[in-house]
Amino acid sequence: MVERAVAFYPALGKKPQVLRKGAPGFVANRLQAALLRKAVNLVVQGVVTEVVIGAVSVTWPGITVGHLRHPLHRPRA
Repeated sequence: MVERAVAFYPALGKKPQVLRKGAPGFVANRLQAALLRKAVNLVVQGVVTEVVIGAVSVTWPGITVGHLRHPLHRPRA
C-alpha cells in the first residue's frame, strides 16, 4: 500500500515521505502545531508582539510558516 501511494502522489506534484514507524497525525501538521505553540508562548511571555511573529513568519528562510501571520499583516505590493 505504501509503495502504491509513493508511486501515485508525484503525479499530483507531491513529494511523499515515508515514516520510519507509525505516528498519529501528519508530520508537517505536528511541526506547525509546535511552532504555533512556541509563537503564542513568546507573545504571552512578552518577548515579542504578534506583529513581530507575523514579520518573522513570512521572512524566515527555509520554511513557510505564513499561518502564524498577524491578521492585520498585509504583504508588500
